[in-house]
Amino acid sequence: MSNLIIILGHCDTPLKLKILKENINILKSETGFDILLSSSYPIPIDIQSKVDYFIHNNNNPILYWPERGLINEWWFTTGDGFKQTLRSIHPDHGFAVFQQILNSSNYSLPLDYTHYSIINYDINLTSEVKEAINSYKEYTVLTSFHQQTNKNIVFPSLIFNILDKKSLKSINSLINRKIYTDGVRLVNAKTHEISYKDFIDAESYWEHLTSNFRHTNLPTPVTDLVANEVKINILPDYYPFEAFHSVNNHQDFDRVDPEDGKWNPPRFIIYHNSNNEEVTVYFNDKSFTTTQYYDIINLPTKLYNLTLKHKEEIIDLLPLTHQRVTRSIKIEKT
Repeated sequence: MSNLIIILGHCDTPLKLKILKENINILKSETGFDILLSSSYPIPIDIQSKVDYFIHNNNNPILYWPERGLINEWWFTTGDGFKQTLRSIHPDHGFAVFQQILNSSNYSLPLDYTHYSIINYDINLTSEVKEAINSYKEYTVLTSFHQQTNKNIVFPSLIFNILDKKSLKSINSLINRKIYTDGVRLVNAKTHEISYKDFIDAESYWEHLTSNFRHTNLPTPVTDLVANEVKINILPDYYPFEAFHSVNNHQDFDRVDPEDGKWNPPRFIIYHNSNNEEVTVYFNDKSFTTTQYYDIINLPTKLYNLTLKHKEEIIDLLPLTHQRVTRSIKIEKT
């Protein structure tokens, strides 16, 4: 045997399952290699039957603040001498990917394969990606750049990598949740100076894990077919303005802002309302209407109703306040 293709995924929607099925068909017809599918979500039997190995493990370690979170921040000035900083801390799904790598590696490393092509279920299988899979013998470690839907380039990507058996075995032994969340202590072999390295995301941790191996980079960035962009704006993209709130009702929210330890009271902001559209926000038994480019509303601590009306469309925003996403608004004088 030679190259085992390992597909990682959490395909919990019809669209994701459709893309997974199509990619399996492409890989089978255009590479001919065996496929291992690793999933933290149940997969239909008809898709399971298309692959050579299937691992279903419910262990899907999504990390939440304060253990770890994905911090997204955006700020603007209001023209009256104040700066508004909007910050959201989303659950971190990065270690869930590493858990799937561990699951699939622990199963497949004892098998008779020399190389492992690890891909995400929704990778765009370009001719360059397929050529690299078919040319697996050339690589000890092949990494790739990832062009996200917002056009940002991330390196190294977790969407596509090729590793030989020795490299994967070594990296597999290094994956550690505590180091992923807290960082690592480094000692310079020559000067004995001590430094500490933190990992801002899963990609920076993957770079740390692969940095000591001889590796090649795929020249062209890879792309994925399902957008996973984390946004500040809580409204759908088709709205002609944006909105944000700092209401956090999920039970384990500790009301601590990661930067300065200050809790911001519940607020709701309408911003980028360039066309001065009329917007009404209903909260509990009260309402607030604005046509301003920017407007802010103070909200009660306890909410049983939070809806927004624009023209004839009403959107219920109360479920967002129960998400395990920590949102805060900081107002500072410039």
